[in-house]
Amino acid sequence: MRRLLRKSAWFFLSTMASTVITIAVLPIATRRLGPDDYGSFILATTIGSLILGIASTATGYSLATHLATLGGVERRRLVSSAAAAVTLATGLLGVVLVPAAFLGLPHLVAVDSADLAGFLLVMTGTVLGAPWVVAAEVLTIDGRAAAFSAAMILQAVVNAAVLLVCLLGLELGRAALFIGQFSGSVAILAATLATLGRDLSARPSRAWLGQMAHAAPALAGANLAESALTFFERYYLAHIAGIGALGLYGHAQQYRAYAMSLVNAVSRAMWPINLAEARQEPVRFEQTARSWALVQIGITAIGLTMALTGREIIGALTNGKFADAHVAAVLLIIGLLLQSCGKADMAWLIARGHGRAFAHLMTVATLSSLVALVGLVAWLGMVGAALAGLVRYACLRITVHVVAIGKAPIPFLDHWALAGIGLTGGALATVLLWSPALPWRLGGLVALLLGLAWLARGRFLAMLGQTEPGPGDSVLSPIKPAVPAA
Repeated sequence: MRRLLRKSAWFFLSTMASTVITIAVLPIATRRLGPDDYGSFILATTIGSLILGIASTATGYSLATHLATLGGVERRRLVSSAAAAVTLATGLLGVVLVPAAFLGLPHLVAVDSADLAGFLLVMTGTVLGAPWVVAAEVLTIDGRAAAFSAAMILQAVVNAAVLLVCLLGLELGRAALFIGQFSGSVAILAATLATLGRDLSARPSRAWLGQMAHAAPALAGANLAESALTFFERYYLAHIAGIGALGLYGHAQQYRAYAMSLVNAVSRAMWPINLAEARQEPVRFEQTARSWALVQIGITAIGLTMALTGREIIGALTNGKFADAHVAAVLLIIGLLLQSCGKADMAWLIARGHGRAFAHLMTVATLSSLVALVGLVAWLGMVGAALAGLVRYACLRITVHVVAIGKAPIPFLDHWALAGIGLTGGALATVLLWSPALPWRLGGLVALLLGLAWLARGRFLAMLGQTEPGPGDSVLSPIKPAVPAA
């Protein structure tokens, strides 16, 4: 377990460093840029994400299923095949979709020629950065947390440095966002070549490429539906509520991304362990339960902080320009709590060869969110978009759990997430309905965070193996010290 904590610390270092860099740049950038500028940038990155999401359909599944069991030449063939497949697919999709976007965008939102040039630059960067999808999966499965952390920090530093030079030194305005993104893609390509140099030396294998092509149609539904949902969500929001509303919503998503850094740190370190525990008999998921309980407590602490003081925090970081993103930011963090559920169910389905069933459930959840999105955005704008995300994650976690427990007696591990959703939602409702003064909100926040810290301490000691939950302990009870055997 100590080894797991070391890996988690490395993964957390990368995401924390990226978060710190982003937060440090934010007050400077928002002096020159506003919601409309960021909204235009988000539209461009959405196209790139759509293409990359489709292109990487089968590579992640193939690597997660086979990489840990291979060695030598066959391992290198798998990795090089995955990198070749995702890069080629990204380039081909870009050739098809980017011209279509150029023709269709002016009819949906207000964009100019400079925006279209930025879109092309971001798309080029997406192709260059595509092999990192494979590198990230390989480094995660291999447990090479330090290499992963170094690559992510390099990308964040390059992106921020180029952005500031273009914004403050060259005074390029919103174009600085596009150029910074492209520079970060070049940096992550260099990191990919450095970390996977030997694995990429082998020739791609027709057998592995054929297997990926065979698996792609079944898996494409989930990836395509998810990527298309994000694409539709952002363009629909920009069309209905304006590109400024999209900029606010994108800013709200940044705070979810900051909280997601905690999830990713543990998720990347735990994924090989999740898969190993899924293959054990009987199925217990003991390490999975301990680690994810701690993560869900951490997300709850972030959610409570944003619910009670988020408007003030966002206003201070953005010169008051993005404070209206507060409610959407809290709802997105609640969605992250839902997303953190069902890790044992998901690992069991994938480890036992039911990845296609999981993919189909993702498609169903995405379609349910799409239906909710159409109605809620027209009614509530960006808050409606955040609520539609809650519909999606709730649908996915419920259906995955039902399918998984129908195949095996998998324990339910998500009590902490449900408690966190209740606390965060209640705090947000209190602020919206009664608007308590800031001193009262700060006092309540401190009390809640101290309580969470007291509870988290016991879970952390359990992760270290110093204590264990007793069979009669409540999920909200502190862990009692273990009594040595006589």
